[in-house]
Amino acid sequence: MTLDRWLSAPLAVTLWLATASTGCLIKADPPAGGPSPRGATQVAVSWAIKDVSGAAASCDAAFATVKITATAADQDGVVTARDEPFVTLAPCSAGSAMLTLFQSGAAPHDADDGLDPGATTLVYGRYEIALALTEPTGEVTQAESFVYDVDLKAAAPAVTATIYPHGGFVVVDWRLASRQSGKLVSTCAAVAVDAIEHRYRLDNDDAAPLIVDRYPCEHVVPGYELGDQTIGNGMSRALAPGDYIGKMYALSGGVEAGSVETSFRIEDGNAVSESGGNDLEIAGR
Repeated sequence: MTLDRWLSAPLAVTLWLATASTGCLIKADPPAGGPSPRGATQVAVSWAIKDVSGAAASCDAAFATVKITATAADQDGVVTARDEPFVTLAPCSAGSAMLTLFQSGAAPHDADDGLDPGATTLVYGRYEIALALTEPTGEVTQAESFVYDVDLKAAAPAVTATIYPHGGFVVVDWRLASRQSGKLVSTCAAVAVDAIEHRYRLDNDDAAPLIVDRYPCEHVVPGYELGDQTIGNGMSRALAPGDYIGKMYALSGGVEAGSVETSFRIEDGNAVSESGGNDLEIAGR
C-alpha cells in the first residue's frame, strides 16, 4: 500500500499465540473518573508470509517479529494519523496472536506501549488493525500488511493477512472517451465497454512472461477512491519489484475497442504503487 488502505490482496493476507496485552488506544485523555473499559473481546489475528509465486515463505531471520497495531476509531468510526495505537509484538513463526480489545469505555494502554503510565482512550468498539514484519524491537520495518477494519460487535471478529515481504502490488485506474467526440464518458455502458484487460511484463526483459489481469469495467478497489471522471480501477496480483511496461485494453464483448500504453514501478515490502491517467479512446463511439 498503500492496497495505504486496501482490500485483502489476492493481494491478500494457524497456530495461536495468547498475549496478556489488553486495552486500546489514545485519542485524547478522558476526563478523570471516566468509565472503565467494558466488553472485553478476543480478536484472532493470523498471518501468512508468501513469495510472489504464492508459495509459503519463511520469516526472514532479521525480521522475525510481527508488530500488530490496533487503532481505535472514534464514535463516528473515524481513525486519524494522530491516534496512538495499541501495540502487540509476536514471533513471526507463530502465525497468529490473540488480542483483547474493548467495546466501550476508557481503555488502558499496555505498559509496553511506551506511553505515559495510566494513558487511556475512549473506545467505541471499532478498530483498524495492521501488521508489520520488524526486527525484535518493532522499530525497523521490512513489510507492512493492508489495513483491516474490525467491528467488535461482529460475530467472532478476526483478521487474516497475507504479507509479501519481497513483492508489491499496483493499482491501475482507467477513464474512457468517445473517439468520435473526444470527450470522456461517465459510464462504461455509454461506450459499450464491459471489461478492462491489463497486459504487462518487466521492462528491459523481452523474455519476461506476460502477465494478464482482467477487471469488470466499473470495478473499484475498496479503499481507493476514484479520481475525477475515472470509471474504475483494479489491483494486480503480487509482483516482483522492478519497472514494468504494458498495455491496457477496453473490451466490448471480448473484442478490443481501445487501448493505452502503461508503465509503473513495483516496490517490495508489500507496498502498493498507483498508476493513473490511463485514458482509453473507444473506436466507433
